[in-house]
Parts: sequence; structure tokens; C-alpha cells
Amino acid sequence: MRIEYFVTFGKHGPKLTHRVTRGGCTGSSDGGGSAGGEGPDDGGSAGGEGPDDGSGTGCCCCGNRNDGGGSAGGEGPDDGGSAGGEGPDDGGGTGFGCGTIIVAGPTVITGGCGCGGCCSGSSARLPAKRPLPKTEVVKSIAGRDSLAALIANNQNTLLNTNFFYQEQTNWCWAAVGAGVRDLSNVTPKLRQCEIATQVVGQDRQNFNRQPLPPACGNPGPSNLKESLRTTLDLLNHLQDYRRGGIADFALIQQEIGQGRPVAARIAWDPYDTGFEHGAHFVLIVGWKIAPSGAPTLVILDPSGGTGSAGLPASPQDYGYDELQTSYRGSGKWVASYFVK
Repeated sequence: MRIEYFVTFGKHGPKLTHRVTRGGCTGSSDGGGSAGGEGPDDGGSAGGEGPDDGSGTGCCCCGNRNDGGGSAGGEGPDDGGSAGGEGPDDGGGTGFGCGTIIVAGPTVITGGCGCGGCCSGSSARLPAKRPLPKTEVVKSIAGRDSLAALIANNQNTLLNTNFFYQEQTNWCWAAVGAGVRDLSNVTPKLRQCEIATQVVGQDRQNFNRQPLPPACGNPGPSNLKESLRTTLDLLNHLQDYRRGGIADFALIQQEIGQGRPVAARIAWDPYDTGFEHGAHFVLIVGWKIAPSGAPTLVILDPSGGTGSAGLPASPQDYGYDELQTSYRGSGKWVASYFVK
């Protein structure tokens, strides 16, 4: 909701009136982006999207620096999506809300509050952001032979991972990146704060910003929306990225069979308007065939709610169709990340 106060001056002195508008606020939200997209890889920082569907600084966009200021668009460093939009690669973060707006002649004073909770799956009532991308089923990925899925049973899950809930409100991208590294044969394994230091540091360097302190000692300043695409690329784990791509169930079976998880970007569309109001990242680590015959995915979600930060995450089963259209109620699968 937006409240505007107007001051007019007449012969009897100043008069204060106001107007209430439900839903949105002004500002550059969803503005600053160049090509649109996600934010450094689905990240997002202060606003909507940013070069590649990133955004600028505006308010009420549930997006922030990498879901916002992204350079190449996309998510925010890699679909960084906690709560925000994308920023160069469809990122996300916690985003911002808007408070009172006071207009006195040429002067506009805005108050602020946080919409928060976007990374955990909730979403504040926000104005329409960018449209959700058109999706298509991805049946094969670049640089990988198309092998028939080896199905010995009716399920397969990668269990040898130490996957932890995100340690900061916007670190779903860091938690997923750490989970991908843990499932790989690459060493050393990395903590979320170590990944955040690399990703945020590189992002600030790209935009000629002052460096931040290492996130392992002082995580607060690095609690930003970043791009998962950028994150996986920096870690040398990105094989292929598909914005608008939903991995075919047979392709997921193939990847899991080869010991590789698949990451997904989830955009929140709580009012079913076709516009996203924030984003989040999850990791697909297994599949099952339910007794009904329905294809099912085993998901590791870094958002565990209050008090879960840094604790081991438990896998959860979701229907393949559910992840596409109604994950945790209003989430829609809008991008896929294939790893190496």
C-alpha cells in the first residue's frame, strides 16, 4: 500500500491531504536493468532486475543487488534468487518493501520497510514485476552425450552430500553452490561464507565497488542477492544454464544416474498474475516413481525457516508437475542449471 501526502497553500494557510493507493510504490524498481534478465545470475540487489532482467534501486521489488544491478542480466549472479528478481542471471534476495511516501510540492519523502521472507517462500503484496519467462522442456544439454537413463529401480537419490540450510537470509545461492561442490569430486569443499566471499567480491570488482570484509568473519555485508549462474561458473561447476528451461524428467534421471544434481530457480507468483515477486534456488538430488505412477523429485531446499541457519537440511519429495507450477504454493520453475 502507498500513502501520498500533498501540501497545498491557500489564503487560509497550508492544507494537508492524502491519497491511499493499494499495492505499489514508486521508485526505480524493475527499472535499472539493461537487457533484463536476472541479476548477476539470478541474484539481485536493490531493485528489480538489472541488465538481464535485473533491476535498479527501486523499492517494493523484493530484489536487491544481484537481482538488480546485474550487468549481463539474467539472475543476479546466477539466479541468486533469495527473494528478488534476477540480475544477470535470474538471482534473488530478500528485497525491500515501501513505506509512506510524502509529497510536499517538489519534495518527495519515502519511508521504508522490508517485505522479507522471499527466500523462505513467502512474498509480500508487491506490484507486478517482470513477466515470468516462457518455459520449455529441456531434453538435452550442451557438451554432454545423450545417454539413456540407467534405471535399475523406481528411484535414485544422491545421499552423500552435506547440504546445510542457508546461513544468511539471501544465501540460497551460496547454499546450493556449496551443495553442488560437496557432491562433486573437486576439493577443497567450501563453506557458504567462502563462496559468498568469492561471488560478492567478484561482483563488486566487476562494478568497481569497494571490497567487503570476508564473509566468514563478517557475513552481514555480504548477505546479498546473487546469481546462481555466476556462483556455479566461478566455482567451475556450470555445465549449462537454461533460462525458461524445465529439465525433462528423463534428463534428470540421466543426470542423477551420473552423480550430478540439477539446480532450479523458483520464481514466486503468489497472485497468479504471470509476474514474479521474488525468486529462490533449490537443488534436485533424486527422483522417484510414486505408487500412483507419478514422477517425483527429491529436493534439497536451503530455506528452512527460523532457527535453521547452518543446520543440515533434509530432502523433501515434490511431484515433478508440482515443482513446475506450485512449489510451496506459489513457486514456478523458471530456469535450470546443469553442473559438472
